[in-house]
Amino acid sequence: MKLIGKIFKILGIITLVIFLLAIAIVIFIPSKPEQKYSNVITKHSKANLNIRRSPGTKHEILKTVEPNTKLMIFDSTVSGFIMILNDDSTKYGWASEKYLQKNPLTKNQLEELANKITIQRMEQTVTQSSTDDSEILEYEIIKKQKVGLPTDNNMVYRIVVSVEEIPTDKQMKKTATEIWKNGNTNWNEFTVFIYLPEMDLNYSAYGIFEFTPSGLNNFFKSTSNLFGTKYLKKIPIKIEKQEPEEYSITISNSSFNEYSVAYEIETDIPLPVEVMISIGLANLKPAESAIGTSERIKITQSPFVHSLDISNAELPSGMYETKVTFYSNWGAKNSNNGAKKIKGDITGKNQIELQTSYGTAEERKAKDKKQRWVIENVIIGTPWDIKKFNEELGEYEELKVTNRNPEIIKVYYFNEADMTIFVNKLKNNVATWRMGEANTL
Repeated sequence: MKLIGKIFKILGIITLVIFLLAIAIVIFIPSKPEQKYSNVITKHSKANLNIRRSPGTKHEILKTVEPNTKLMIFDSTVSGFIMILNDDSTKYGWASEKYLQKNPLTKNQLEELANKITIQRMEQTVTQSSTDDSEILEYEIIKKQKVGLPTDNNMVYRIVVSVEEIPTDKQMKKTATEIWKNGNTNWNEFTVFIYLPEMDLNYSAYGIFEFTPSGLNNFFKSTSNLFGTKYLKKIPIKIEKQEPEEYSITISNSSFNEYSVAYEIETDIPLPVEVMISIGLANLKPAESAIGTSERIKITQSPFVHSLDISNAELPSGMYETKVTFYSNWGAKNSNNGAKKIKGDITGKNQIELQTSYGTAEERKAKDKKQRWVIENVIIGTPWDIKKFNEELGEYEELKVTNRNPEIIKVYYFNEADMTIFVNKLKNNVATWRMGEANTL
């Protein structure tokens, strides 16, 4: 027993000595210094960006940086992740490369990001209806419209629901289904467009429910269509301050008419550079076609005066936005080194009111909308339905074709759309269409 006791005592002493040696090594032997990386570059985060301990989404998040944060980078990737550095060029962590870009976020990127965050926050925090989630909403039918060809048997209802808060998907589904069941189950396709108060009924709905005789077939919802209403106000977001712009462009338009617009341009950009000057109808909605014209010119001095020829653009009367834009990707291509160093585009803007002999802006918008319907829906072989075309394009004048058999080829000119449709009466379908008034196929 005494021998066993001595053995345990010796083992205890050896263990203590090993422990003390380990402490001494940690204290007195210097650790290897962290590697400092060269060839360091900077990039900016395009969204809220997670910086992780190692490359890969499964690893620990060290911190999350806000959009437009300037970061020091060692330009080497592992599995799509790039190394993020400390201020002293030592390694801090890893971040996904696809959420980084070289330059600070542009104004357009910031606007898109603000919209995205607004929608995300709304969907996360919006207070849904406090009543029964499955209740049928009060609604008003605004329009019933049979669509497609007469043989298609398709119907569309547009309704506005009476709500103070954004309705749930269940509430909208219950309401749309009730409308379908109430005498609309025999349509081949029955669609309910659901709008909330304050929404523009001429544009996209908040909820779209598509039914076939067997029941609900598809459901779509677009939260972004609520922008501009009381249900979805843009939420200000905190974005790290952008690097200040070094240069600017200012413009004025002292003289203009339906034939030309004079641009007086002042800039501190190192000259010469090339810019794009343009004029476009102001306050257009996203779905409306652009109305305007542009020209690429070279500025050799400041101030600089140029007259933009708009005589062939046939611009209608209305408010217009005039612009001069320096695009950094090509504006200084044949210029000096000073302008070539500019990062990002630079724009000067002004507004003018044009009075012309080409009608009003609203008339042009209406014509463009009708022309867009033809471009998007009518091709060679489209079945001819005079009532449908009359409904979409307005009244028509029948012309006589000059280079085909007029008994076979019929010509219809729609003045409101300023378009001509050629119809093969034997096949009862569209042969082709032309912009403007024409009688030659």
